[in-house]
Amino acid sequence: MPTKFYVVPIIVLLIALVGSYFALLRDESKRKSLMSEATARVTNTDVRRVTDPESGKEFSVDVLVTYGYEINGVRFEKNVRKSKVESSRFVPWGNAKVCYDPNNQETIQNAELFPLDHVCGN
Repeated sequence: MPTKFYVVPIIVLLIALVGSYFALLRDESKRKSLMSEATARVTNTDVRRVTDPESGKEFSVDVLVTYGYEINGVRFEKNVRKSKVESSRFVPWGNAKVCYDPNNQETIQNAELFPLDHVCGN
């Protein structure tokens, strides 16, 4: 087989890895800017399930967590998809935490949901 059949997938893989690395750096710097916090109230958790057509076994894919929070007197209701492992820390009618940047209205309207023991800015 010609070598170019091996080179092209390697180049594509390297580009994907470099892109993932820069996306990780961008997300990390965004999280560090979320210094302020507010208490969130988890109102619901919906488990999304899928059935394997061949075996008939049912398994959960992810969980939709519904939560509400208040910042500067404005109430927000949001949904976020979490993995099974992540969602185990969010109990319906329990408290959680949202982190946001007070100087960025986008982060206030779409504050990220975290467990209560999370330290904002980390």
